[in-house]
Amino acid sequence: MLVGATAYRMLCAWGEHSVRRDDVVLIWGGAGGLGSMAIQICRAFGATPIAVISSEDKRAYCESLGARGCINRNDFDHWGMLPHWKDNAGYAAWLKGVRKFGAAIWDILARNAAAHRLRAPG
Repeated sequence: MLVGATAYRMLCAWGEHSVRRDDVVLIWGGAGGLGSMAIQICRAFGATPIAVISSEDKRAYCESLGARGCINRNDFDHWGMLPHWKDNAGYAAWLKGVRKFGAAIWDILARNAAAHRLRAPG
């Protein structure tokens, strides 16, 4: 009950910034207590939850709860402290990782849009 109430409060108690239908919601730790509740709450509101997981064995669980896709955080290496702003090579490598992570989100959304078009009548 505690994680459900916490997830609900974090998703729905922020006025105009609360989760709504068609919002894309990135849920870090999707297989954990808060994450698993957040996935279900987002789906109930008609949002598109994308779970961030730490291993592939958590993918099926998150998708069974309603995640539209999962991103394994261990596929990326740009986490942690940002490089110094004068470190051009370090910043370029970090930015490449950030863009790869963003592309993973867009890939999930594109796959879901294509699947929706295949199911739509007409």
